[in-house]
Amino acid sequence: MSTTYADRVAAHDPRAVDAARALVRDTGAELHRSWTRPGAFVDAMGRRVRYLPPARLP
Repeated sequence: MSTTYADRVAAHDPRAVDAARALVRDTGAELHRSWTRPGAFVDAMGRRVRYLPPARLP
């Protein structure tokens, strides 16, 4: 799992690093859980990104 997102947050908003690292960790865990059900992964991550601050969206 790439840590690019957490690294970017660390560079631009150090106060949010813990939340970014948790998101990366949770993404990896969800990917592992949903390995045989790709739709479940997409749905779970869709729910998760709804709560990202607008400044962190691509």
